[in-house]
Amino acid sequence: MARSGDLPHHHAASTDHGSVLPPRSSALVVSEEGELTMLMARLAKDEDVPRMVLLLGAVLVRSSDDEWVDEMLSIYDGATDG
Repeated sequence: MARSGDLPHHHAASTDHGSVLPPRSSALVVSEEGELTMLMARLAKDEDVPRMVLLLGAVLVRSSDDEWVDEMLSIYDGATDG
């Protein structure tokens, strides 16, 4: 399994005071308890939802399927340092 130290430093996204998203940004957030929450930018009623935001929604929906999650996490099997 990948360790947080394996991620590039720019992925560090929180402080002791919480996190702030850039304007018009969306995020999939994992709580300390392992629960997922999706934060979505406000869009105009006639504005299309961006493709990558739809992807975040799809991951949120599929996250309740343990088999799918295991398949997605398998990309880390045999991962090496460097």
